[in-house]
Amino acid sequence: MRTLREELTHSSISKTVFKQTLADHYKAATGKTSTDKQRETWVSSLSALARELIEAGLGDLEMIVEYVMPTNKGSQADVVLAGTDAQGNDVLMVVELKQWSAAAAYEDDALFDEDDWDEGDLPNVSEDEEADESPAGAQAHAHSGKSELFVVPGMSVPKAHPLDQLEGYCETIINYVEMVRERPEAVHGVVYLHNAQNSTVDDLLQRPEEPRRRIFTGSTRGAFIGYLQQVFAPDPGWEVGDRFLNSAIAPSPSLLEMVADIIADRRHFTLLDGQVDAYKAVEQAVRNAEDDGTKRVVVIVGRAGSGKTAIALELLGNLARRGIAVEFAAGSGAMAETVRRELAKNRKGHRKLVNKFHRYVDPDRSLDVLIVDEAHRARSKTRIQFQSRYNSDEHQLRTLIKAARVVVFLTDHHQSIRPNENGTVTAIKNAAQTLDVCFYPVMELKDQWRCGGSGIFEEWLRALLGLGREDHESRVGESAVKWDPDPSFEVRLASSPEAMENFLIERIEEGRSARIAAGYCWAWDKNPDGELTKDVVVGDWRRPWNNPLGKNLGSAPPSQLWASADGGFEQIGCVYTAQGLEYDWAGVIVGDDLVVRDGHLVTDRSKSADRTVRSRKVSNERFDQLIRNTYYVLLTRGMRGVVIYSTDAETREYLRELIAATVD
Repeated sequence: MRTLREELTHSSISKTVFKQTLADHYKAATGKTSTDKQRETWVSSLSALARELIEAGLGDLEMIVEYVMPTNKGSQADVVLAGTDAQGNDVLMVVELKQWSAAAAYEDDALFDEDDWDEGDLPNVSEDEEADESPAGAQAHAHSGKSELFVVPGMSVPKAHPLDQLEGYCETIINYVEMVRERPEAVHGVVYLHNAQNSTVDDLLQRPEEPRRRIFTGSTRGAFIGYLQQVFAPDPGWEVGDRFLNSAIAPSPSLLEMVADIIADRRHFTLLDGQVDAYKAVEQAVRNAEDDGTKRVVVIVGRAGSGKTAIALELLGNLARRGIAVEFAAGSGAMAETVRRELAKNRKGHRKLVNKFHRYVDPDRSLDVLIVDEAHRARSKTRIQFQSRYNSDEHQLRTLIKAARVVVFLTDHHQSIRPNENGTVTAIKNAAQTLDVCFYPVMELKDQWRCGGSGIFEEWLRALLGLGREDHESRVGESAVKWDPDPSFEVRLASSPEAMENFLIERIEEGRSARIAAGYCWAWDKNPDGELTKDVVVGDWRRPWNNPLGKNLGSAPPSQLWASADGGFEQIGCVYTAQGLEYDWAGVIVGDDLVVRDGHLVTDRSKSADRTVRSRKVSNERFDQLIRNTYYVLLTRGMRGVVIYSTDAETREYLRELIAATVD
């Protein structure tokens, strides 16, 4: 959203009106509703920046507020200033405004306090939360300038250096906005801590500045004004702002397309906001564990599509290149084999960097770092058919923690899909405590990278399925809401599986990827003649489940590669082959195990064909949760859109009231 400096500094402008204007623009741009705290922050910080611009004689620069990152609608830079330099060239400056009054380097051994973390608690801190005005407490943990994380009064988790956050914004703009892709020198970045003095953020100032990435405080306000004058000419910036906002955006590759390049250091996934905090927490844990020889556990919590796997792969590549003994553990065979396949494109030996959880039962394995993706799938015991050497009665969380000096768990309690899976924050913390391992403050990811970056869709889906935020929290019985169309992500309701299939074929012909997955409501027959049986039957429409063999069967890839290999569209996937992976368009067949009765979604054990999940040993409450989790996973695989079909007539009518866009 664009604004004027005079609006922010003129006393006749109502702050209430201005806050509402900003809130309206923010809602339109991001789909998110701003908080009272956020609106107060806008007025305070933007007014401070506007005063410096006016004093610098740069009141005609274009100020673009809460600029949405091209790769992630949920991530915004506070301000992008647009103008020209003394030679008339277009110039941009990304400004990260912080209301922090103090910050000090984080020492994990000093800050960690067992009493601060009740079982299952997650820090309820939003990305826009700002610190209180008192520096008390921050100084107690100060040490050298090598820290990756910093304690900020008023925040319940340590934060990355704001220059790291700023660099993510600048790098994203340079990599994806065509206007500056060939002119990286045109993008400057500034962190402005307008409420802080040098003495209260001394640890932050120990980091060497780069030529176009600077940090200023209230103590160096004059230097900030001078830097603005050095970068910008006092000319109007609205034309530059127009060119910037209307510039073409380079396509963003999928994460899987980048796996081999990340490991080989050819290109990288740019981390933003909460991802930066989480990544730096791991970096600090690794360094401190090396220094003192003790073990540490870091937990990163994030919903489907929040960027957990991107962090995991960036860590894997970075640490491996530094000669650190690191491996990637995946909770599903499909995820493990897909990542192995991509890594092998670069070097076959890289396949050994990826394993499934059961491999870490071996007590002789000793790593520096183990990155555990899909930790929610950790089982209470290990049983591997035909591989008894891996069988163990010990919880997999404990065997994973024992396997390395630093263990990083990435988890989402709403993606647990089998009765014996328990990789919640509570379970991980308990395992760490019983092994006497330092447990870091939980890092939570709140942005949405999949589903077109639409946080609206994820919240809408949670309401539809009755899923809460905390471990095992339920919203079953609450009313679902109508889907409010979001231009960044399409939600459509199919009138039949044939209509769904034809629609997705059209998307494939346009160059997009697509898959159809279904709830496990049809038996999976193993045909002795080796042909795939068309088990998934809806009326006259019949399709086979994904190929259960460990090799290609005609054009059908093995099930572990169903989501990524050619030929997968002709089979129907299930939650076990879809979890952790993504494609442009997701088709989802909701079976009779989840239907609407009396205006609410309910589960039906008798309609499930998954013998493990429907077992009498599984309580009704647990069964209900697992089925809802299953559809949550399936419905969040799409990057551009999802098409839904229900096999139940009453459920189709219910969904028709909520979803306007149809596929006929």
